[in-house]
Amino acid sequence: MMIIRALLVILPALSMPALSAAGKDYSAPGSYPVGVRTMVLVDQDREDSYSGGPRTLVTEVWYPAVESARSGKKTTFSEFFGKYQAEAGQFVDHFGGKLSEVEGRFRCVGVRGAALRPGAFPLLVFSHGNGGIRHQNIFQVEHLASHGYIVVSADHTGNAGLAPLPSGALPYDRSGRGRSARNRPRDVSFLITELLRRNAQAGSWLQKSIDSERIGILGHSFGGFTVCKVAETDRRVKAILPMTVGYGRKTSVPMLLMLGEKDRTMGVAGNAVARLYYQGCEGPKHLLSLKRGGHFSFTDMDAIAPSFGDGIGGGEFLPSARAKSVVNAYSLAFFDHYLRADVQSGRYLRTNPDEKEILLKSGNLPKLGKSSPAAASSSTQAATVKKKVLIVAGDDVPAHDWRKTTPHLRALLSGKDGPEVIVCEDPAILAGGGLSKYDAIVLNFRNPPPRDPGLTARKALAEYVKAGGGLVVVHFAIFAFPGWEEYRHIIGRVWVGRVSGKKISGHSPRGAFDVKVLDRDHPAVAGLEDFTADDELYSKLQGVDRIHVLLDALSEYSGKREPVAWTRSYGKGRVLVTVLGHDLKSREVPAFKTLLRQGTAWAAGRD
Repeated sequence: MMIIRALLVILPALSMPALSAAGKDYSAPGSYPVGVRTMVLVDQDREDSYSGGPRTLVTEVWYPAVESARSGKKTTFSEFFGKYQAEAGQFVDHFGGKLSEVEGRFRCVGVRGAALRPGAFPLLVFSHGNGGIRHQNIFQVEHLASHGYIVVSADHTGNAGLAPLPSGALPYDRSGRGRSARNRPRDVSFLITELLRRNAQAGSWLQKSIDSERIGILGHSFGGFTVCKVAETDRRVKAILPMTVGYGRKTSVPMLLMLGEKDRTMGVAGNAVARLYYQGCEGPKHLLSLKRGGHFSFTDMDAIAPSFGDGIGGGEFLPSARAKSVVNAYSLAFFDHYLRADVQSGRYLRTNPDEKEILLKSGNLPKLGKSSPAAASSSTQAATVKKKVLIVAGDDVPAHDWRKTTPHLRALLSGKDGPEVIVCEDPAILAGGGLSKYDAIVLNFRNPPPRDPGLTARKALAEYVKAGGGLVVVHFAIFAFPGWEEYRHIIGRVWVGRVSGKKISGHSPRGAFDVKVLDRDHPAVAGLEDFTADDELYSKLQGVDRIHVLLDALSEYSGKREPVAWTRSYGKGRVLVTVLGHDLKSREVPAFKTLLRQGTAWAAGRD
């Protein structure tokens, strides 16, 4: 019986045009066995009216497993509900089926508890639909895991069809759509934060397994909406794949939007809104629409309710096996191209192997490089979006000539393979509402009254960094916002001239001093050796927040070793600060140039 069922899945795909390019079949399973684990993650920063305590998310992780897992026992549909089997039966009964029947149709390849394969893999987060469940797209998440991705999905508590919380099984709340629209994007960002925390945690089963610079998100229906909203605020996300829904503010994040021409849930109007969203997005974008696809053609609903309709049940709809093959093929090619810079995958995304069934279009695409092994593995391929950096200047004390140092800084950062650099000579740009388009902001100014851009600018800058934007602070920009206490928390240390008449921060006369490199493994100072600076060494800077010191030097002013460059995290953002850079002469020191180039790339999300 199992052999017959397998053939029924395979044969429809064989009768259609191949989903391959240059010898690679993107719809075929990958070379890795798949492991799966359940975790219960708790967001202590959010109160959850559903669970009666902190926001609690039952979370599944699929991942590339060690070779021995290939012969392991495969997980089943019902295992995802844990001890709540009666409630799982009621959930399935809602769709007119029985749990035992679903068990027979639902095909899983994941081995529960299998050991994670060594390596650092891209991270993907999947968001289920309204009333869906975290394992509603097993076919897709297991496919991606078999190709070397760590995929995580949580039941959006209160909006999931059934959330098996430790405190009890929580069914879908029909009255909570508005609340869920607010909760869902925060759920996804929390999952990213929590997985990265465990990635950095000694002894965690996920330790050093995630490539933190290669993160994508995907979702179906309400999950597609969730994906679009997360892209507006979480700058850690490098690629998005919304299915059946496209909605929100336009984004420059690379996107693959999947739609069904026969989607009865979204209807003609919903698809029109999604296409308008696609048209407005400014980054590399792809649109794939299944001509005979319905709303549930992009899910495993066929295994739960074979006659459910709206993409399920044959007849006017594309057979489910074929729809899933298309979804898997283009999902893999999309993430391989934009997270792994694989050129061959980029070519596949521009190729339609089955125009009878698939509508395919794209826009804002960069020129592809040569298809070679070296090109495919390079993380700096032109296939990815070029980073954008904003330099803010326009004010400073007379001794700091920003009119000379700003062009020098721009030329320094925008060299070969550097980011796109925009300069604004008015700090008021911080209040303009457009900061999210930049990967990093470089402050090359000090704000003396009355040119302070005001409370709106301060709040916008803090929110930008907290949401994942990079911030680089050069020389006296540590005093850019006098009196703004939160700035001290953002950058870690600030200049405080006097308190009650007593002088605090200061520096010895400008001159030569020896600088020691403390963390040679950090990307901002990689390759740097101890050097001699020709600069001012700021001393007795104030702040109590934790900083990671990269460079320090002995100060005559304080008689102590003082930090010369440091990093810290603020929310999801990366912050790099250096007190170096008094004038052009100081900025011509080779070590300063290396620090600024590499440090800005790091802050912008490029290790």
